[in-house]
Amino acid sequence: MHTILRLQCFGSFVAMDASIFDESKCFIREQGTKGFVVLLLFSVMKQLILRLAFLGTGIAAISSAAVAQATFPPVDTSFNVRTVVVPPSPVTMRPIFVGGKDTVVAANGQRTLAKQWHDFIGYTPINPQAPNDSAWITINHEMKLRDDILGDGGGMTVFKVKRQANGNYVVDGAFRNVDFSAVGNTVANCGGISTRDGRIWTAEEWQQASNADLNTGLYPLEGTDTVLVSSGAGIGFGARAGLGIRDTSDWSIPQGAAFAGRSIKKFQNFNWLVEIDPAQAKAVRKMYNWGRFEHEGGVVMPDNRTVYLTDDFQPSVFFKFVAESAGNFNSGTLYAYKQSADGQSGSWVAIEQDIDSLVQARNVALRKGATMFTRFEWIEEVNGKVYITETGRDNSGNVFKDGIRMGATLAKHLMDRDVYTGPFPDSTTSRRDTVIQDYYGRVLVLDPATDKISVYLEGGKASNYSENKIHLSNPDGLVHWRIKGKDFLVIQEDLNGRSKGRVGNPDVDGTGNNICELYVIDMSIPNPTLNDLRRLMIVSNGAEVTGARPTPDGTAMFVNAQHPSRRNTGDYANSCTMLLTGLDQIVTSVYDEPVFDGSGSFQVFPNPASRVLHFNKASDVAIYTMAGVRVRVARNTTTLDIADLSPGVYFVQNIEGNVQKLIIE
Repeated sequence: MHTILRLQCFGSFVAMDASIFDESKCFIREQGTKGFVVLLLFSVMKQLILRLAFLGTGIAAISSAAVAQATFPPVDTSFNVRTVVVPPSPVTMRPIFVGGKDTVVAANGQRTLAKQWHDFIGYTPINPQAPNDSAWITINHEMKLRDDILGDGGGMTVFKVKRQANGNYVVDGAFRNVDFSAVGNTVANCGGISTRDGRIWTAEEWQQASNADLNTGLYPLEGTDTVLVSSGAGIGFGARAGLGIRDTSDWSIPQGAAFAGRSIKKFQNFNWLVEIDPAQAKAVRKMYNWGRFEHEGGVVMPDNRTVYLTDDFQPSVFFKFVAESAGNFNSGTLYAYKQSADGQSGSWVAIEQDIDSLVQARNVALRKGATMFTRFEWIEEVNGKVYITETGRDNSGNVFKDGIRMGATLAKHLMDRDVYTGPFPDSTTSRRDTVIQDYYGRVLVLDPATDKISVYLEGGKASNYSENKIHLSNPDGLVHWRIKGKDFLVIQEDLNGRSKGRVGNPDVDGTGNNICELYVIDMSIPNPTLNDLRRLMIVSNGAEVTGARPTPDGTAMFVNAQHPSRRNTGDYANSCTMLLTGLDQIVTSVYDEPVFDGSGSFQVFPNPASRVLHFNKASDVAIYTMAGVRVRVARNTTTLDIADLSPGVYFVQNIEGNVQKLIIE
């Protein structure tokens, strides 16, 4: 027997089952003792389409317009992880490549321990007709360190993975070092490009200013580093002259690249994008005609001619390269982005295609009036639009002012930021500053049809923070995850500071380590907010989460954790590449069109069901067990996610009191 409450809501009287609904804006007028649910909606509510978000359990919002539904189990948010935390079963996670521990084979057959600082991950199908069966996985090493076996500077490791019958992947063969000697080696291999057809470019960051700068090594202080472990404790890196790139003689650009035969200073031969051949584990060419700057990443558009490129600097300039012919990027034009004054459109300024201009592409762009941003990071194309992480940083100093003096402009959304608006304001942080404050960063979106850049998702603290501890700080890695017809963005953090609440639970282990997280957002949600983010991973203390790369079918994902605390547990005290599987179990299949008999009576489809229920008309519904325990409530919906309910017999009751027996498999 259910208690009926007679409620006054905005002047109208409705009857409702008190055990199901608790409307905070309703006032109890009288109480009865009999009957089932009778709920008369306010006329204004009939026009709303409500999405039910189970905040306490982390279940994604339900939308009847989506072709699939996602259920993300909760993740422990104690923020004191010495390993890596992912949702419980059906998701599984395991390290498959560990820096400083696994053995790598060089081009000459010598063997040594793998480099550290894992960043970008590339995926190249071995058989394009069966792209999920096996692939070459390429891993960047964001460092600058001399190495007699693997080569001075940065580096890259490649290995083959093969899919098993159970959907898992195993490493098939040796870990091999990518040979960059033909292009003069690399430095700080950071982000990169992994195209749909498997072409791979690795990005060189940390722009070198001189040959002396080139010769200074930046070495990691990580878990089990061998010869350098005595150099210091903790996370981060050390710098020492003579530990960098030793050969500083002038460089002659080799055949096969733009400007072949031209001679440049050795330090100018770094900070480009570099194409590699994963199968041969060799560099192909440096992309001199794509410009020299702090390359973070890029994306090749579906036309196979346009390449958007990001610059991880302060100020950042946004570039694009347009090839003369599809697939051949050795000839074309580099452009820099210039936003309109109102921020509603933009244009592209051509950069002279000569080596002298391209080696200083950013300064040339600033002098031509390019627009400045706050440290661009990764970039991704989804359904024709381009998404970019603008990671933010501590106070920008005078760099924007210097750029303006050169002739550059400032992005509209940054011009509007002159007061701190972070997630944890107080009397000491909520103050006006003399420079742009941009502590958290954001995700931007470019519409190539109009060249308008706008904010897709602003960083900071979710309004329901007390329930889910969502705080997006300094987004860095970004990748499109498509599974079962549904599009997601995977956003990865790399905290570049600890002030202004960027760490959810600071100093959890007494060392002041950052805690970085991987979030997922459903791209079918219009105008998403931080409340729509779902947490998929928390990496170990001190580590950046980066490189996420789903398999083509989306059922598995490779992810990196780099520069962790040496106090972490086992493999997680080193940079490591991990494999997530079971992702297909948290996203339901694309559903068939529901079939109803047309009678107008309350109907559910399918029955039996396992993932998503469909109703023949929008209604408020509740699901009960055979024992009468209410396990689910939804309002004004035509679909309901039931993936987390245990198999068995249930009853579904709608707003009018109609009941249907339901079998969940």
